[in-house]
Amino acid sequence: MIWQMIYIIAAIIQYLHPKYLIVGFATSIGMFLLFSQLENPAADIDRETGCYNLELLKKILLNSYKNGHSFYAVDMVLKPAEGRWNEHERKAAVTQAAEVLYPLKKATAFHILSNEFVVIFPDPDTLNETFDSMRGELKKRLTDLDDRIEVFYQPIYDLDHHNFPSAEALVRLRQTDGSLLPPGKFIPVAEDSGLIRSLGLRVLEKVCAFIRQGAASASGLQSIHVNLSAVQLDESRLAAQISSLFSRYSIKPGQINFEITESAKIGKKKKCLQHT
Repeated sequence: MIWQMIYIIAAIIQYLHPKYLIVGFATSIGMFLLFSQLENPAADIDRETGCYNLELLKKILLNSYKNGHSFYAVDMVLKPAEGRWNEHERKAAVTQAAEVLYPLKKATAFHILSNEFVVIFPDPDTLNETFDSMRGELKKRLTDLDDRIEVFYQPIYDLDHHNFPSAEALVRLRQTDGSLLPPGKFIPVAEDSGLIRSLGLRVLEKVCAFIRQGAASASGLQSIHVNLSAVQLDESRLAAQISSLFSRYSIKPGQINFEITESAKIGKKKKCLQHT
């Protein structure tokens, strides 16, 4: 309607004043308006991932319903194995997922919410051919976000009994070039960013798995010492999360000893007592 009004006014002016050739100019304005409203590709692109967005998915759904077209869709919600992601972890997971979904040749990916994607397939055969490999690659990418965390065990010598009844769990970060990053490099950053909460739980889970597999008892270890950061004590669900891990891996409380790291402040004492 805006284009028609501009065009009619321009035609009247040009009719009354033939020397003003503005009909072509009005046509150009109208074409620009149509392009910006109907064909602007940036309006349909999700800036975070480069995939299509929810608005375009709505248009496709409405158009398919009106025209009786059918397709097959898969809705995927990315979730951490334990706890919840902070914003940095969520962005990393979403980026990894987009790198898998965006290049799909026979499917179209839409990023519709913070950690949710919808993938449209034209027919069930394409869905069956693509789904397993797509899911496997997604699982691998998201697992790799955690797999660079490695735990080493430093034995603790008992002078009275002349044996090694326990060990301390030491966390290291495996870099992309294969080298190990010492804790002094990444623990302070993890504490400042809040990542220490998920990192601490991941380390604890790896220790629980180590005990459950029998590797600890085979080495004569009766218990493992695990560090807790002062930042973790601010997490109200910490006790429940630890209890959940112990139940899942059938860990007895005496098999793991928690040590509050040196960064803890005296003000955390009350929080620590609440968790106990």
